[in-house]
Amino acid sequence: MVFAVFLVYYCFLQTDKDKPAVLQFKAPSRLVQTGPYGTNVRSSEQIGRYTINMKTKRLYFKKTKIFGFDNALLKKLVAEELNITILKDSKKILSLYKARQDMPPDMQCLQIKNPKLLYPETTRQLDKVKIDKKEKKITLYYGDKVDIWNL
Repeated sequence: MVFAVFLVYYCFLQTDKDKPAVLQFKAPSRLVQTGPYGTNVRSSEQIGRYTINMKTKRLYFKKTKIFGFDNALLKKLVAEELNITILKDSKKILSLYKARQDMPPDMQCLQIKNPKLLYPETTRQLDKVKIDKKEKKITLYYGDKVDIWNL
């Protein structure tokens, strides 16, 4: 009797092996850890008379580190090759470039340290730019001077 049960069980195992396995495609583990990502991302937002255009080569989420440990609850948005252009009445007034920029996921307040100023071509380079969409302000920080633009 035990031999008959073992023989039936073995036959079922052999029939399962004859069927082709269903292929499952999985994302590489390094991409799963960083979160969803996009390539060649463009966005545009209208605030009053100003238009903020953002173009990036790659956009993805990364985990933040707290006391040296990864924290999946607090993620940051990372943009690589970030180009920001600000237009006023369809006329370019500011253009910035940053190779890699961390920002909050909602992108309501962007702080860009040491961006490359593309337009206007002034002699002074910016130390920091803060684009706050909630307060509708753009703050330009030079070494000893601060310019505030109300949107």
